[in-house]
Amino acid sequence: MLNSDEVLTQIRYFLSGAADVTHEQFWKAVMWLSDRVYGRPVQELQHSGPSGGPIPVELRGYSDAALAKLQEIHDAEQRRLQLVS
Repeated sequence: MLNSDEVLTQIRYFLSGAADVTHEQFWKAVMWLSDRVYGRPVQELQHSGPSGGPIPVELRGYSDAALAKLQEIHDAEQRRLQLVS
């Protein structure tokens, strides 16, 4: 892995114009080098439905027994979450 000084040396080389690269190649190289030294930034993802609420799900084709089991699992998870908070 390159250290930050080596990355800066490479970036200075590209910036100096000594390297015969396109604008796109330059930025790909900069991103590649910085990813290797500093790591990729964490991308925070948030999943929610309309207005930040739960994601609506429609279940079709399931038997009543299967839907009852899903409801049982959901209820148990809701009780567990209430105990945690």
